[in-house]
Amino acid sequence: MTNLKPKQVKAIESLARGDSQETAAGFAGVTDRTVLNWIKGDREFQKELARQREGYLRAGVTRLMGSLNAAIDALQRGAAGEPVSAEQIRAANHLLTHAKAFNELGALSEKLETVLQEMRELRESRREGEPWAE
Repeated sequence: MTNLKPKQVKAIESLARGDSQETAAGFAGVTDRTVLNWIKGDREFQKELARQREGYLRAGVTRLMGSLNAAIDALQRGAAGEPVSAEQIRAANHLLTHAKAFNELGALSEKLETVLQEMRELRESRREGEPWAE
């Protein structure tokens, strides 16, 4: 974040929290158009925004994972015939569905990173004149 201006840092903080572009502009003391220009054309701004959004996502997922035991407990109580509200069942279902989706996304991300690494290695071997390996 070394080359970002203080107003860019403020806009990034706001956007990463999930604020609108308009709110981020107000928070940073710039126009909406300026924030849009940063989002579309400033690579360092884009990278830092992505990094901070990833941090917020990880924090949210950590909280989600912490709720899974309570969700499973509610479902087990319902399965055992104990009283559980419909809202608790729906919430448990949503938590488990989202946790499953995040887990699948993580596995896909790991596979993608493996393929990208293999592509980088292949590109490097071509630069060094090595024959193609399969």
